[in-house]
Amino acid sequence: MLEKLNLSDNPGICEDEITLLTGLGSNLNLTDLRLWGVGLGDVSLQFLVAVLHRLSCLENLYLSKNNLGATGTQPFGAIHQPIVSLKVLRLSCNKIGDVCLKSLMHVLHHLSHLEELDLRYNNIGNEGMEPFAAIQQPVRLQNLYLQHNKIGDVCLKSLAGVMHHLSCLKHLDLSNNNVRDEGMEALSTTLHHAPCMEVLNLKDNPVMEVGIKGFAQTIGIMPALKEMKLSSVQTVNLDDTAAMSITSMLTRLPMLECLHLLNISMSTAGFQALAAGMEEHTTLQTLGFAEHLIPEGVDTNKIGTKITFQLFSQVGDENMV
Repeated sequence: MLEKLNLSDNPGICEDEITLLTGLGSNLNLTDLRLWGVGLGDVSLQFLVAVLHRLSCLENLYLSKNNLGATGTQPFGAIHQPIVSLKVLRLSCNKIGDVCLKSLMHVLHHLSHLEELDLRYNNIGNEGMEPFAAIQQPVRLQNLYLQHNKIGDVCLKSLAGVMHHLSCLKHLDLSNNNVRDEGMEALSTTLHHAPCMEVLNLKDNPVMEVGIKGFAQTIGIMPALKEMKLSSVQTVNLDDTAAMSITSMLTRLPMLECLHLLNISMSTAGFQALAAGMEEHTTLQTLGFAEHLIPEGVDTNKIGTKITFQLFSQVGDENMV
């Protein structure tokens, strides 16, 4: 029995081939279908998702590097029946914007066992809409990858507003977007609805001191969080009060192991207070920091004995860790 089928890098997959594929699906026991880089557009996608339920064993569907979302339509609206086997859906490197995403979020409850949704490198947030508000029922999603989109405060607020439906989230990546202070604070007030979250990546957004301070002050207890990345696209100077807010935040993250604060600077007193708070933390092991922003006179080799400092010469270096 054929379980895995890879038709990737085969531009020009036509609807007749998709019809044949889905017609045979129940007999093939297909669990893994890869169609990235085949030139798939919204019309073909609409046809595919309408009959996806016929692939009753399908667990992994890869549709990255296509033209999905290019027409500004709602192709995922063609999903009318539960697709209970699907666990991984990868849609990165397409042209999915707010309208297309809204159609997916509206039917997300039909993907009742979906664990991973990859939406990296799309146009989400490009129309200033609230696409995530279409999620009206709890879903089991564990990994949500949204980095390198155009998500701003309005779009992020719609995600924060449905966080109670995403209580199983373990990994949320919002890096390299357009999130500012207002969106950061909105998110921080709802993250407690995701008690299973282990990784939160918010780096490389245009957030300023007010947003970072507000985030640190309002984030609730996250009992499972192990890694947090927080940085701006430009250097943000935190006063001692803001630095102390980050130190206080650590007490609400009891399982945190790694904290990255790239492109963030603070005074010697603020940095030393942060280091002391990390030293007292029972699980925290690593602080990622831009080397050129270490306060003058501070020797990281002489601060405590438990914390390892990962120093980067520039923010881009962080992508390598």
